[in-house]
Amino acid sequence: MSKFTEEQLISVWRENGFAVGNDDWQDVTLVDETEWDDFGKGATMSVVFSFKKKYYIFSVDRYGSYYQGYEYFVEEDAVEVDLKTETKTIEVRSWVPVEEAE
Repeated sequence: MSKFTEEQLISVWRENGFAVGNDDWQDVTLVDETEWDDFGKGATMSVVFSFKKKYYIFSVDRYGSYYQGYEYFVEEDAVEVDLKTETKTIEVRSWVPVEEAE
């Protein structure tokens, strides 16, 4: 049995909290969401939210078009996650004219 319903997960993304009417679901906060990643006739995005001091991630899929409207689906249950922070050094190489390099 799923911990969260599809309706609850979509309401986290759309309303920054689960559907109103159940006091147990009031402690929900939208934490992060990605941009839509288009794949032809559909797109997907990831959503992170907090609930009872834990973090969860799930995917929202949409099908349809900008002009005719979209249908939204959550195909998998939310998975508990932790934030991992990394510091990376990036070396960027570029070619510049000799006059600028001196």
